[in-house]
Amino acid sequence: MAGIASPEQAHALVKSLSKLEQPGGLVMSPYETEGQWDFPYAWAPTQMIAMEGLRRYGFNHDADRISYNFLSMLAENFRRDGTIREKYNAVTRSSENCRQSRLQHQRRRIWMDKRGIRRISA
Repeated sequence: MAGIASPEQAHALVKSLSKLEQPGGLVMSPYETEGQWDFPYAWAPTQMIAMEGLRRYGFNHDADRISYNFLSMLAENFRRDGTIREKYNAVTRSSENCRQSRLQHQRRRIWMDKRGIRRISA
């Protein structure tokens, strides 16, 4: 996102996206350690950072595909229960089966404002 990567580094990163890309967007880690931030979870702020970085280097198709997958997952879950959660299971595209933890399942009134949604979907 900051433009620090060389074009070659950006290409190498895009070739590795498959390690993190799931049906509901990008997961935080390919490793399932039962940690708050690990596989299979996806978080809106990291989706935004990834989309801006991909677009900065001209990978618009990849950014569009991943942002569509995340936003459609968010919309499906919102239609089901009327909430936006802090994280989602990007493999099952749901917030329903996330492991319980202290921060888990915090219901929020649109903590990601319209600007954030516009940035992901741009």
